[in-house]
Amino acid sequence: MSLGTVSSSLVQMTTSLISVVYASAINGTSSLSDDPADQEATMAPIFDTIIDHIPAPVDNSDEPLQFQVSLLTHNDFVGRIGIGRVSPW
Repeated sequence: MSLGTVSSSLVQMTTSLISVVYASAINGTSSLSDDPADQEATMAPIFDTIIDHIPAPVDNSDEPLQFQVSLLTHNDFVGRIGIGRVSPW
């Protein structure tokens, strides 16, 4: 097998695993087809692809939260200030 054949096979395999949506934010159009004439004046194909291929997050609302502090500072009026990220346990 030549390197070109392996490369071509790898590209074909990778593109069969992903969905491609062609879009223009400037024109506000999108389509699943690579033909510019098929572009629709909506972003619905992008949103539909996201909904179809990305799983919904797991509901863990009953678990405790964790706060990871990334910045500590102090203000004479407010006092101690902690800035960070809230994430599930």
